[in-house]
Amino acid sequence: MKVKTADVSKLYDSYEVLKRINMNVDDGNIYGLLGPNGAGKSTLLKMLSGLNAPSLGEVYFNGNALHIDDGHVKPLIGSVIETPVFYNHLSAYENLSIHLEYMNTDHLTIEEALTIVGLKTAGDLPVAKFSLGMRQRLAVARAFIHLPELLVLDEPLNGLDPKGVKEMRALFKKLRGQFDMTLIISSHILNEIEHVADEIGILHKGELLTEVSMQTLKINYPDGIETFFFNMTEGDG
Repeated sequence: MKVKTADVSKLYDSYEVLKRINMNVDDGNIYGLLGPNGAGKSTLLKMLSGLNAPSLGEVYFNGNALHIDDGHVKPLIGSVIETPVFYNHLSAYENLSIHLEYMNTDHLTIEEALTIVGLKTAGDLPVAKFSLGMRQRLAVARAFIHLPELLVLDEPLNGLDPKGVKEMRALFKKLRGQFDMTLIISSHILNEIEHVADEIGILHKGELLTEVSMQTLKINYPDGIETFFFNMTEGDG
């Protein structure tokens, strides 16, 4: 799915959280959205997920304007935004089953999704017994089990140990390659985004400062993504 925003702004009362965002995500790419805390990343991701509407401007999917009340849009998007919420007294399997009933579309089997995120043996456990990392894996499984065209993930590596981070990194590439999903990933772990992203955008104080391909960034900033990020956000870009 190709994603574009045209002069998207978001205001709460008189405070402008996002300012005329013009974002372009190519079909089948992994796009890393980077920015300091308070930059507006979660607000932007909510609009790209159809959970919130812009105050001004438009979001486009494959050239068509997104309207959050359009029923046909819901199955096209999977998302993990902020802290995932589950029915804690129910099992992982039951939580995914409820989600699939709600989405009412083609999907992977629950067993397939749990296996992909490394929870194959935990499907019958109540989510109340899950660690933070396990909950994060389950949230990602819920986001992609219905095979969306666009997957929006806000800090999906939270709570994962190094092994889990490596596995999740491989999962992102698999979802893009095997299932032809476009991914937009926000993370404060800059070097992990460097490993998976085709392109990055830097959001700072509600403004999209730049979009650049990882190929171009590596040529111009051989020291890596951290140098580029701090140069941009500290005013030296």
